[in-house]
Amino acid sequence: MNINFNGSATDITEVSFNGSTDVTAIDLNGTVVWQKYPSAQAIAAGLYTSFNTWIRGDAGSVSAAPGGRSEYSNTTDFRYTATHTQTFSGYNISESAPLDLSPNQTAVFIQYGSDSGADINTLKVNGSGITETDSVNSTQGSVAVGHTSVALESITNTGATFVGSTGNTSDFVHSMVLPGKWDVTSVTSAATLIPGDILIFAGQGGGDSYDANTMPNAWLSGTNVTLVFERQRWWYERAVCGIWCNKTASNVTASFSAPITGIMVRLRHIGV
Repeated sequence: MNINFNGSATDITEVSFNGSTDVTAIDLNGTVVWQKYPSAQAIAAGLYTSFNTWIRGDAGSVSAAPGGRSEYSNTTDFRYTATHTQTFSGYNISESAPLDLSPNQTAVFIQYGSDSGADINTLKVNGSGITETDSVNSTQGSVAVGHTSVALESITNTGATFVGSTGNTSDFVHSMVLPGKWDVTSVTSAATLIPGDILIFAGQGGGDSYDANTMPNAWLSGTNVTLVFERQRWWYERAVCGIWCNKTASNVTASFSAPITGIMVRLRHIGV
């Protein structure tokens, strides 16, 4: 809600009553006239619950919903393909307040497997370009983010260009939408997650077969570090992706030692 002060509209992000900032809504004669934007913790909980609508892309279709929380398969995507531009269509997000109130959203793009060019670029939301605000890149996996003012429930598609490999190995891609503004930071071996923080691993390595010990949740540990989503695909080499979050109100510690090469990044909420 905006308040007009000397002719200028000022966005209200917090309301204090008797010194408390825990006011989440203002009701005027039975009508809700203001609601607080979602916290990072609420967004992480929303991602855990709604990952099948906030995330697009799975083996064989970049516009498919992920399906199960944990999956593995012998399959291939984008082999012999150096650069490919993808549109992740099919977004149809429906959330109740406060998750649908943020004036800005973040589009997250993930690539894992043969990421030879170590780059994700030309980010788009609903067909229009957005600025890449942060990224972490490697030849086994990359994560890039950009911000948009398109309302969460008005996002129908996202897009990006991925640099893969001309060889007979695969790379796999996902798109994820988060309410609010988020940044990306590389982390190694252990990470303290404040409420709402999200971890993403993207990597490649190992043999041409399933390995239970390579599934992301097998080698990451931490009380109340919650698995959102994990994938293991193999085509001559394994390609692996994992997403976790802290949906509690306290700091938690994630410890990990990945058996394959890749990147682990932390997404942190930096604003509405």
